[in-house]
Amino acid sequence: MKSKLVKFALVIFLLVFLSACGAAKPSPTLQPTSTLPPADATITFSGGACAYDGPDQVSPGKMTIDWVVTEKEHNKFGLAALTLQEGKTFTDIDQWIFADPPPWITIIGFAETPPDSRTRMTFQVTDKPVVFVCFYSPPDKKFGTLGPVAVEGAVATQPPLPTITPHAAPPVPTNPKPVIIDTDMGADDWMALLYLLQRPELSIQAITVSGTGLSHCGPGIRHAQGLVAVAGHAPLPIACGRETPLAGNHTFPEGWRTAADTLMSTSIELPEGQNTASGETAVELLSAVIQASPSKVTVLVLGPLTNLAELFQAEPSVKDKIEALTIMGGAVHVPGNLGAEMRGDNQAAESNIYIDPKAANIVFASGVPLTLVPLDATNQVPITPEFYRQLEASQLTPEARWIYDLFTKEQGYFQSSFYFFWDPLAAALLTDESLATYEQAAICVVEAEGSTSGQTAIQAGCPELRVAVTADALRFEQVFLDTLNNP
Repeated sequence: MKSKLVKFALVIFLLVFLSACGAAKPSPTLQPTSTLPPADATITFSGGACAYDGPDQVSPGKMTIDWVVTEKEHNKFGLAALTLQEGKTFTDIDQWIFADPPPWITIIGFAETPPDSRTRMTFQVTDKPVVFVCFYSPPDKKFGTLGPVAVEGAVATQPPLPTITPHAAPPVPTNPKPVIIDTDMGADDWMALLYLLQRPELSIQAITVSGTGLSHCGPGIRHAQGLVAVAGHAPLPIACGRETPLAGNHTFPEGWRTAADTLMSTSIELPEGQNTASGETAVELLSAVIQASPSKVTVLVLGPLTNLAELFQAEPSVKDKIEALTIMGGAVHVPGNLGAEMRGDNQAAESNIYIDPKAANIVFASGVPLTLVPLDATNQVPITPEFYRQLEASQLTPEARWIYDLFTKEQGYFQSSFYFFWDPLAAALLTDESLATYEQAAICVVEAEGSTSGQTAIQAGCPELRVAVTADALRFEQVFLDTLNNP
């Protein structure tokens, strides 16, 4: 995953531009527009200008924008949807230089696309007029401010929370599914772990940390131990894997890794936990747990695929004891999410796959039933201010309070609509597959260095994978909040 741990800002867009087997694909798109319901409006960048084509007034609720770019001069184009504090105007926006947004700006949606392509942005309209700001990079530049789009029946008060109906706690099954979590211990991994540790239909057998991922091994293990303790779960075996990819030298930027290692440099605390995996490597632990399990094990991978690929190389027979794999990674029909520090001119790859493309190809070709949860689906479940308000109103457990504390200490980052539920969505699909829709696609990963290295490319003759292509954001929020608040 994941352009996950760079500090929030539109400076990310500018420095990172905001940010889980053949020739490069044509300019990626979210979906052909003919297969999507009509958007509420279209914003187009053409001829050096940004133009809005849509209603002057909308109703509160969900709004969709088709973001269309016909230009080719720059590397990436971005569109932000904003609301402004009362009394602020376009003049104030024009004076805002790229840095952390001032407190009078609330960013409610964001979309980005490469040159000569299009994508779709969905966001929640509340009671305030909506303003759109268009960007391109490089050079980092705003090139248009559009709107405002008025809101029907707008009032000055805080809009009501979206209706999320609490669900009853799921019944405890007699035969919970054995699961191993392989994670790189970034912020969205922390949320995914707390979700999974609360699900009674899952029996978490072990946690392995990817040494090639966001967190270094020592902090990653400590944080996993602490999160197990937050969840009130019995101690679990935890181990870390090799710290270099199987091939190449791709890495996450050290600044991102430091953020993961330090819990994003917040004052948030984790209790001391226990680790029952004494001296084992991730591959050794994976092998031992899978081989000892009386039934087949499901493996959820939330980071680079190095640990699993190394296991399959060392012990091919272990594949027969794996029920299924769920992997957060890839970008199939949408642009990638490499930050500027990683990507160079690479706009095709998602970061988990990019770190170790060889490992991804080994796992994809393993023959184990595999569901890929790429940016195509995860980009549809942003962390929004509305979700934060829901979480604020329902902190019934230590897990919910810990995540709320994290969100509160990093409000600009997590409430920006630039940060997504990457790993939590993949985790939730283990318990409710209906949260997404899927397609079958033959996918290989580009291993060669260059502008498409790490791309999950659809190509004839490649392994057939089940790929999540859409996600139900509101239902996911329901499931996630219900689970966190299940005592």
